[in-house]
Amino acid sequence: MKPLEIRIIGHTMTSDPALRSVSEMLDEPGRRADFLNAFPSLVWCADARGLCSFVNQAWEDYTGRSPEQESGVLWLESVHADDRQRVVREWEEALGLRRPLDTTYRLLRADGTYGWVHHNALPVNDEMGRLTGYLGACNDITDQRTAELRALDKEQEIRMLADNVPVLIAYFDAVDLRCRFANKAYARMWGWDEQSILGRPVREVIGEEGYREIAPHIERVIAGETVTYERTVKVLLAGGSSPVIKKDPGKAGYTHAVWEAAQK
Repeated sequence: MKPLEIRIIGHTMTSDPALRSVSEMLDEPGRRADFLNAFPSLVWCADARGLCSFVNQAWEDYTGRSPEQESGVLWLESVHADDRQRVVREWEEALGLRRPLDTTYRLLRADGTYGWVHHNALPVNDEMGRLTGYLGACNDITDQRTAELRALDKEQEIRMLADNVPVLIAYFDAVDLRCRFANKAYARMWGWDEQSILGRPVREVIGEEGYREIAPHIERVIAGETVTYERTVKVLLAGGSSPVIKKDPGKAGYTHAVWEAAQK
């Protein structure tokens, strides 16, 4: 069964009794500890000054630190040193502007390792519109974040390899023919860089004339063929090329590799 998560919606308190009770709870969150401890998410409360006033049992179990150890600004001691300055800045900006805090960071766990958490906290006002404090919740996203970082590392590794081979390489989406990846050599051949070329359709990247010439080959590739062809192109330095277009198995796109053959 999927764990229950707290999802906070809305941030402006009115005279509604149900909503006013949330404001009253933040005045002394410890009095509602039984209620807040029932949530499996890590509940975090702050007062109107931005000082941590309560953490629930789930937070204590996760970090191994009691509400007293996390009070005030002490909770920031559990934030990874590489993330702490950013989190402090984001929190001070949110508090100063009375707007929600939405951030991710590494939080020290009771076993001495760090887990990634998504921290969402919303300002709570009393019936007069005055800030009472912030009610927040953290959910562990370690698996998701680890997968994202691995994918990023893999992308950087591919980028490093692709930028250091004597081949022009690009990957275009088969649906809209937009560039999703290009190594440095390919991008510069057409007057782009590795970032500005991304998202641009092949027609724009290589020009109308070039697109008309290779469009039949692209259609064959999208149909599932591996296509090899030759054509002469003009770049900053005149040269010929022998491109190979190969559809990636299981991917909705095609890879365009070009070996430049400089003309004498």
